[in-house]
Parts: sequence; C-alpha cells; structure tokens
Amino acid sequence: MKRFLSTLLAVVMVLALAAPAIAESRTMDASALRDAPAFTLTADKDQVQQGEEVTLTLNLAGSYTATTINTKLYYDADKFEYVSHAGGTVYTTAQATGNAMCIIQHMANDHFLTCGIAMYSGDFNYEGTVYTLTLKAKTDAALGNATFTPEMVDFSYLGANPPATPIDHTITGCTVEIVEAVVPEGVVITMVPSKTNVQPGETFTVAMNISGDYAAAELTFRFPFDRTLFTAGTATNGAVMEAVEDDGGEASISTGTRYYTVSLAMGDNPISAVGTVCTIEFTVKDGVEGSYSFEPSNIDFYDANDNDIEYTIVPGTVTIAAEARPVVFTATASKTEVQPGETFTVDFSISGTYEAHAITWQLSTDEDLFETVSLTEGEVITAARAAGGTAMAEASNLKTVIIMPTDPLTAEGVIFTVTFRVKDGASGSYTFTPDIIRFSNYPADGTETPIDYTTETATVTIAAAEPVVFTATASKAQVEQGETFTVELSVSGTYAANTMDVQLSIDTDRFEVVSLTRGEVITAATAAGATAQVNNDTLRVMIIMPEGAVSAEGVIFTATI
Repeated sequence: MKRFLSTLLAVVMVLALAAPAIAESRTMDASALRDAPAFTLTADKDQVQQGEEVTLTLNLAGSYTATTINTKLYYDADKFEYVSHAGGTVYTTAQATGNAMCIIQHMANDHFLTCGIAMYSGDFNYEGTVYTLTLKAKTDAALGNATFTPEMVDFSYLGANPPATPIDHTITGCTVEIVEAVVPEGVVITMVPSKTNVQPGETFTVAMNISGDYAAAELTFRFPFDRTLFTAGTATNGAVMEAVEDDGGEASISTGTRYYTVSLAMGDNPISAVGTVCTIEFTVKDGVEGSYSFEPSNIDFYDANDNDIEYTIVPGTVTIAAEARPVVFTATASKTEVQPGETFTVDFSISGTYEAHAITWQLSTDEDLFETVSLTEGEVITAARAAGGTAMAEASNLKTVIIMPTDPLTAEGVIFTVTFRVKDGASGSYTFTPDIIRFSNYPADGTETPIDYTTETATVTIAAAEPVVFTATASKAQVEQGETFTVELSVSGTYAANTMDVQLSIDTDRFEVVSLTRGEVITAATAAGATAQVNNDTLRVMIIMPEGAVSAEGVIFTATI
C-alpha cells in the first residue's frame, strides 16, 4: 500500500499524467552546499529536566523552487512522550493557497511526526518555520544526550517533463541533554493523584501534600476540579489537618460545585506539620477524555506576623483515555420473516473502538433467493470521505473499500443499507453475514496490523405466500322485505399492494345502502400514510399508498343494507 505522501503524491502525479519520483540522497560539493536551502532543527532549551517539556522547531531557509516536501522527525519513546505539534509558516502558507495537499500528523505507534506539502499545480519557495513539535521528557528517562535529526523523504520539483528533480539541501539536527529533575527547595505543595491514567467511570483520589520547614498561622486554599470531567466524592482530612486539630486549631473542608475550600487555622501553636493535608475522591464521567492538571488556588499562607510564606506548587496531572470497546460488525434485517415479492432492508454496521487505515468489508447474500434493489451509503462511509479517505461502495457485490492515507477511520454506525426483494418462488431461510476481508491499522510507513473484531449475523426466513382471497360475508342468509342486514368485505392472504380498488356489487332494484363502516384494512392503510377514497353509495373503496404497500388482512368495510 502506498502510504501518506506516497499516496498523496500518487494522486497529485496522476493528475499530471506522471509518476512521482522519490528524492535521493545527493552528494554536493562545497559551492553547492553554500547555495543549497537549509533545514535546521532547533530546541528551545539545551537541557530538559525529567518531566519537563521541550519544543523542537524545524526551519527552512535559502533559495529554492519546489513542488513537494515530505519530512519526518523520530523521537525516542523511552525518553520522551508526545505533547503537541503545529504547522509553521511554510506549512500554513502553502495550506492557505488552496492549491496544495498539506498533511501534518503525529504517528503515535511509530513515534514520529510527519509533515508533507504537495502542490496540485505550480510551485512554492517559502522560508520560515516548517513545524514545531513539543515533547515531554519522561520522569524516568535515562540521563544524557538525545539527538534529533529530521529525515527528508522527498524534497523535489516536478516540472512539465517528469520525473521530479530532487533538490540539493542540507539538514542540521540538534541535541538536548536530559538532566535529573530538580527537587524544589523550601516549602513544597504537591498534588498527588493515585492514578495518572484513568478511564470513564473510574474512581481515583488526589492528595495534597506539604513538605519543608514552616510555621504558619493560617493556610487556606481552594481545591478546584473540572466538573465537566469529574464527579467529586468524599473529602478526607489528612495528617496535617489532624495535627492542627490535635494542637487546638481548626481544620475544615467545605464542598462547592467547582472546588473544595480547605481551611487550617492555628491554635496555641503555629502550623508546622508535614505530610498529607487532605485527600479528595473523584470519579471520571462517562463519555469524556482529555487531561486535567490539579493545582490549588486562592492560597492564603502566612505566619503569626502576617508575613507571606513562600512556597512552590507541583501540580498533578490526570489523563483520561476513552475505554476501548470491542469492535463488532453487525447485520440487522428490518424483517425476520418475509414473503416472495416482498422487500426488506439489511443494515451493515460497525461499533466499538478502532483506528483503521485499510478496509475491505462485504455483506453476504444469496442471489438465488434475493435480488438487490439498492445500496445506500451510511454515516461510516461519509465520515471516511470527510476525514480525507477514499471510499467506494458497490451494489453489484455489496462490498465497500476504504483507504485512509493519513488519519485513521474511527467512525461507528451504519456502513451501508441494502434493500432486497425476495424472488418469486423463493423459500427457506438465509443468514446475512458480515465478511471482513481486510481491517487493519496501517500508519504511514509503518507495519500493517490486523484489528480484532467479532460479527453478528441476521437470519431472514422466507415463508410460503398464502393465496389472496376477497370474501363477502352476509350477516343473514335470508331476509324479509324492509329488513336490514350487513355484508362484510374482507381480504386474507399474503400480498403487498400499492393500490387497492375494490367494490361490493349490489342489486339496486332490490336493495338500498343504509351505511358503510370502515374496517381494519382501511384503518391500517391510512395509519401508514395511505389515501382512502370511500363511496358509500356505490360501495367502492380505493386505497393508494404513496410509499410502502398495503398488506393488512381483515375487514375492508362493512355495509349495512
């Protein structure tokens, strides 16, 4: 499979009736190097502490004319974790033209940032920042130097006569030294979550600890939280609050909708205890994700002479990851029992948590029993195209093929809906089964990994059609002159009619119509949106269904004669 900009370039170059050429490493003499455009990676700091962030910036300077840039920057996942990225002026300027395919994406599985620009027509020569990448040194990262060197996959110019010409250039990386995290001196207030990675529905606690030498008359602060992410639970006094109360002071926690208020006031002795001030329980709300940094606010911390006590705050961050749900492909039939000539639908859908790039899905059918009337694309195919993917759904074989060149497909819902008609003379039953030919995660220049799934089928039974019979039933077999009686006109059997035009014959020389009462067939049809025209004098009823069909059995009308 062509991936990322290889796919991107293939699309662009097909439009130019040419195949893309991948830039090769080139040997340049000193004079060429002096004039070549330069890619330079810099870091916003030479040293980064364990647990600290560093931002890398790739700049491009020099004279050139290009139609394509495709570059990658790998990082050591044992030492760093991804935080964020952004396109720079080179990227955003190309994007703003509306004449370029621009892609920048962090590939989490393979730990690199990829950035590509390909012009549909024309060329570019922008200078400035290509992108920025922010990483965080892991708290247990090995100390020492970490080197970052951009990799140039393609930097070329495609003129009127292919192939593309690679552009001479230089690349300069940078080195960042990872150093041991500095422990703050003096008084330190630390927020300590019991779990740093949680899922919706999970419960955890956050403790506020204090360390260092101090003697305080009062410590009051707010313990805020994001109520859109968490539901607050029990607040528990810690060792520091208990020590204050034991010394005759006052310690309390009051509950609010967005924060807790914690107050400690001295008794006969100043507050000087170290350890846990308090612990508060939180539960992650359903359907949320993201991260939140717990940090105290509105702090009043002073000694007996009303002098502020200096302190350092170390916040505690909790990351919420959506709980992975198993992937299930489901076939759902609108009817479980059908008759020959009847139509029904089957929804082919997907649910669960997944990230897929390469997809071929098919729904089984039996052409001896059913004929395909139509195939309607669902929200999953729509989402794939909206995310930059290519999606095709074929009614001829009930197959869909989806290729996601960059961002993976994650959508849930209906893939497509098929309308079937049961063939005349068909009988028996059939089980519609999702056939998953290909379903894998395939990141740019990465390894294709199949995604686990299960399937749920739908069985439809074809029942033999009952013959349709219209019946007139009189309430009396013998009547006298001047006597009234009723006649019911009913229908039974298996049918699906768009129009029903029926009339009950009567000898007007011998009988006269007193009234006509609608039956359940007319009632059912009108409830389904039909138009019913009833003529009481001629005992004629016409039912027209603008959509769907009449299939009800029972009395059409009752005539009193």
